[in-house]
Amino acid sequence: MWRRKFSAVGSSHGLDNLCDEQFVPIGTDNIDLFTTQHKFLFAVLCTKLKTSKGKELIRQYSKTRDAQAILRDLDEYHTKSTKAGINSGELLKYITTARLGPSSKWNGNTKDFIIYWVNQGRLRKANLSPTALGFDD
Repeated sequence: MWRRKFSAVGSSHGLDNLCDEQFVPIGTDNIDLFTTQHKFLFAVLCTKLKTSKGKELIRQYSKTRDAQAILRDLDEYHTKSTKAGINSGELLKYITTARLGPSSKWNGNTKDFIIYWVNQGRLRKANLSPTALGFDD
């Protein structure tokens, strides 16, 4: 979920190229622009990353100020790490045990329950790599 929000905000600021690890600027003007955007993104990450993993990555890349590496490592952490596997397990547990009815803990209506339940499945699929989900690449 963080990646979707980050990409949307980054795109609105013209930082799409920084979200693409494969992007290589060509030409002096493009290299200068990319360098400036990279500095800006590093500053944003320093300000906005508040989790312990985010802070760890800021410290790790503080000398190089490599914002793209921070994004790559953060994305990997949220999709391939042990933490991602645990979160996936928790989502799977909810998906397979959630019930709707008089004895359930759900306070909303049926439509909202179904929307929420489907979203939990989407989150599980979106936040894990195919390998972590048990599929081959």
